[in-house]
Amino acid sequence: MSTLRQWGLIWKMYCDDNNGFWLSGSGAGNGLWWLQTIGRQAKDEKMWTCATATVYRGTAPTGRGLNTYEAWQVTDGGKVYLGSLGPNGWMNNIPPGTTSQWGRPATIQVHGVNHQANWRTPYVKDAASIPIFLDAMWVDAWPRQTDQPPDTEFWREDQVNQNEMRRFCINRHDGFVNVLMADWSVQKVSLKGLWVLRWHKGYAVNDPLPVWPAWMARFKDP
Repeated sequence: MSTLRQWGLIWKMYCDDNNGFWLSGSGAGNGLWWLQTIGRQAKDEKMWTCATATVYRGTAPTGRGLNTYEAWQVTDGGKVYLGSLGPNGWMNNIPPGTTSQWGRPATIQVHGVNHQANWRTPYVKDAASIPIFLDAMWVDAWPRQTDQPPDTEFWREDQVNQNEMRRFCINRHDGFVNVLMADWSVQKVSLKGLWVLRWHKGYAVNDPLPVWPAWMARFKDP
């Protein structure tokens, strides 16, 4: 949680220097859209990794589906990024006219109504319920309310635009995950509670929750 508070200072300074707007998520994929900008402001490598994420997955594409205690690894030319935290991709300040980013749509239909998905700025109503940055199996994720939790705790399957909440639903802290919110607070959220946070503008927090798999049954309800 202390590490996330330090990240909060970095993200806040960036937004304040950018007229209150979030990072524009354009350019390279594989997390480089934020690693090449915000990430370079984290001078201490210890800030990148949770103490419980003790194994790096390597760079093999088949290793993208991650084990709970594994951290991600991304290479940018000669620079290697190792970490176990990642941002909510729906925070991106998408460029005007953008219809999708890396396979994720800029507009989402919820209950028959189209919503512009991206928040673009942390300075919005109910910011304390909007996740920015948290424990992650991969460098970023775009969760939706229809996402389902993994069937098993130690899963090794991951696809873009499908159940991306799973990248954050990881049991590193006995049923909880540490989350930096858009009001710059750091909260301890139950794994089930991830489904009632406001990930994007149209996120329906009152939708029926998933049927929790057996490995999550003992965890605190949202």
